[in-house]
Amino acid sequence: MPYYAQTVVIGHAGGDPEIRYLPSGDSVANFSVAYSEKWKGSNGEPQEKTEWYRVSVFGPTVEKYVQPYLKKGDLVMIVGKMWTRKWTGQDGSDRYSTELVADRFNGVTILSSSNKRDSAAKPQQAPQRASEAPSRAQQMPFDDDIPF
Repeated sequence: MPYYAQTVVIGHAGGDPEIRYLPSGDSVANFSVAYSEKWKGSNGEPQEKTEWYRVSVFGPTVEKYVQPYLKKGDLVMIVGKMWTRKWTGQDGSDRYSTELVADRFNGVTILSSSNKRDSAAKPQQAPQRASEAPSRAQQMPFDDDIPF
């Protein structure tokens, strides 16, 4: 088993994942994750820095977790390795791209999803009025003579 430096990034998905299929039939998802840090500068003014990570996910994780569940704005944790690819650009110059390649099985964890999607998926139930609330007998279907 090869060893590598493991990278963990927690941030918000910058967009819905783009799903593609390799010639082998294996699926790959690509998306970006943003991590922001805020602090006060030496002059007391608020400062903010955002780092963007390109993420690639391969294999069964794409169909089971990424494609059906991951949406823009979701807070995610990505565990994997940093990988730099090299290719030749249209002008003939060498081009590089560094991305975080998620572990195949435990590399993507959705920590919280956007409320917009959750509230749209679940119909809102109107609050009960006091007159519609179940009686005490309906709330407690067992007898009060419990031995403990």
